[in-house]
Amino acid sequence: MSETLPEGWAFTTLGDLSMYVTSGSRDWSQFYSDHGALFIRTQDINQNRLASVDEIARVDLPKQTEGKRTLVRQGDLLITITGANVGKCAHVDIPLPEAYVSQSVALVRLAKGFSGRFVHRQLISPGSDDEHTPLQQSAYGVGRPVLNLDNVRDAPIVLAPFSEQDRIVAKIEKLLSEVDSARNNLSRVPAILKRFRQAVLAAACSGRLTEDWREGQPSVKSATELLGCLLSDRTQVYEDQCRDAQTKCQHVPKQPDNLRRVNFVLPEPVTLYDIPETWTWVSVHDVISFVQYGTSVKSDAAHDKGVPILRMGNIQDGRIDLTSLKYISRETENLSEFTLTKGDILFNRTNSPELVGKTAVYDTDLQAVFASYLIRLRCDERIARSSYVASWISSPWGRWWARTVRTDGVSQSNINASILRTMPLPLPPIQEQEEIAQRIDASFKLADTVEEYVSAATVRSDELTQSILAKAFRGELVPTEAELARREGREYEPASVLLERIKKERSEAPKIDRRPRKTMQVAH
Repeated sequence: MSETLPEGWAFTTLGDLSMYVTSGSRDWSQFYSDHGALFIRTQDINQNRLASVDEIARVDLPKQTEGKRTLVRQGDLLITITGANVGKCAHVDIPLPEAYVSQSVALVRLAKGFSGRFVHRQLISPGSDDEHTPLQQSAYGVGRPVLNLDNVRDAPIVLAPFSEQDRIVAKIEKLLSEVDSARNNLSRVPAILKRFRQAVLAAACSGRLTEDWREGQPSVKSATELLGCLLSDRTQVYEDQCRDAQTKCQHVPKQPDNLRRVNFVLPEPVTLYDIPETWTWVSVHDVISFVQYGTSVKSDAAHDKGVPILRMGNIQDGRIDLTSLKYISRETENLSEFTLTKGDILFNRTNSPELVGKTAVYDTDLQAVFASYLIRLRCDERIARSSYVASWISSPWGRWWARTVRTDGVSQSNINASILRTMPLPLPPIQEQEEIAQRIDASFKLADTVEEYVSAATVRSDELTQSILAKAFRGELVPTEAELARREGREYEPASVLLERIKKERSEAPKIDRRPRKTMQVAH
């Protein structure tokens, strides 16, 4: 806290401003009920404001119960003094029905002449060199921090003249309302960008994204022609292998799966949508050269002794996320069989329904393997680019298909490799797939840039909040009462005089015992 204050201000403590400070009643859990008085606990103050009346527990109290000294009134300050939420503070700014506080909550009743809103704003404002408030900094204890009532009374307060307190609070609330509005607008951007990315994928996989490109490419060979040539090439290669094996009196190789086409599965009653003339509908099976489940070996190796193993958590928002890696031993049997190659597609085959079907292209040179909950697809690059196929699986239509065909178990859903092979795929010519990939990438980079701006703006809004509060309690947010009094040629009451006057009034008031009792006595 600054050693200098604006003219007319004074250093003080929360105790000097209060009529009394007390904590709540013990052992009232036996009185919990669906009706009766409100019973305010720490969880009712965890956002530095009081929870709604409907969320607060109730107690049905006997007529004579020790602890009714903590009856809450409008204008009181309620401070959590035990547990993870220690140091949180709520200002009771509306009339409440009959309400009391628990033993983990301190009740502070300010003397007349002090603004509860002004004091509350200070109590929930972090210190200048710490993200914690002074009350939170005063908490002690390991595991379950606590504040005693002396800590509460000793909380430092800088006090402005009374009329200035109200003007400061009004300005704070106006500015913070504008900050909150901006922050709320920023919070909606991620959902908007998510819809934008899905719209880009939907346009890409329907042909709308590259409609202008096709108009300038009339000589491009259609996907149907390309697929026919590819199947012919695959057949010729296999026949050559068979003849070579017979010549050398070797075992004839097994016919590969990709020599035959597989019909795609289209759940009822949906039909395929129209695609451009140069495109064709195929199954995922028709465009892949290799499909494989990952290794079932559990991760147990240290970072410097193992090989990274990608799991379902490493697929985030259509991308490979390497920020949280596990490792398996380099001595694992058949490790090379599961080593990923740049361009491999990883498909999350099992988990909760919303996570089944998460897909990304492995686009890094890092040597890594993949876990059994993932399926690796390797595209035949002569007919399909992995970036396009992954985009299709991640598109709204692809995600819908995955949700429709999955099998649901007791706790998890699943799509196996055989079902994945039957997924319908709208196949463009290879050159158009490359153009689609470039346009998707450019659109997503734009969205990423917007996200970075939003993230930076959110941080700045948090900093702006702290800046507003710091200025407020340095006397820089509104003209001081001393300045206004000089302009208007009048007198004003400095905070020091206000404090002395309240101190005198309090000393002359009847003494009331507000100490918390150690026991409860119930009249029968």
